[in-house]
Amino acid sequence: EFLDRFSRPKDAADGEMIAKACLFVPASGADLAIVERLAEAALRAGEKDPFLSYRYFTKGLVEYRQGRFGSVSNWMRKSIDDPFYGDGQMRYVQSYMVLAMAQQQLKQPEEARKAFAKGLEIKEAKLPKLDSGDLGTGWYWRDWIIAHALMNEAKALIEGQPSTTKEPTQK
Repeated sequence: EFLDRFSRPKDAADGEMIAKACLFVPASGADLAIVERLAEAALRAGEKDPFLSYRYFTKGLVEYRQGRFGSVSNWMRKSIDDPFYGDGQMRYVQSYMVLAMAQQQLKQPEEARKAFAKGLEIKEAKLPKLDSGDLGTGWYWRDWIIAHALMNEAKALIEGQPSTTKEPTQK
């Protein structure tokens, strides 16, 4: 329903937030073709956009959810390498978690563990703690939730627990 209602945002940059909301859990049931269209439109919104690093992350997450693990690394590296101001640390944790999952899927367990460990390191050092009662200013609380959801998913995948990731479906 969310995607039906917001599949054509007035501002293309808003597509990134909509796409990310549809994908941060593995089995959301979202139409991946529509989500990919939203993510790509957000990328085209402009290279001078201060939130471009978030758009890179979302495009990489779309690639991961579609099972295109080989292209995920490029998008996550672009997201990680792009500096950001404010409370942008959540994006780094998110990017490292998706990178770790893609590397695990590509049978690169050592690289996966390193990416996962780097994301955990940033989480411990930079992310607000739940018991603090403050998950960040403005809209950063959403990214805090997404970072933790992806951390749980990455941990389960890397530790060999049954994956909840659904196989990509063509629509």
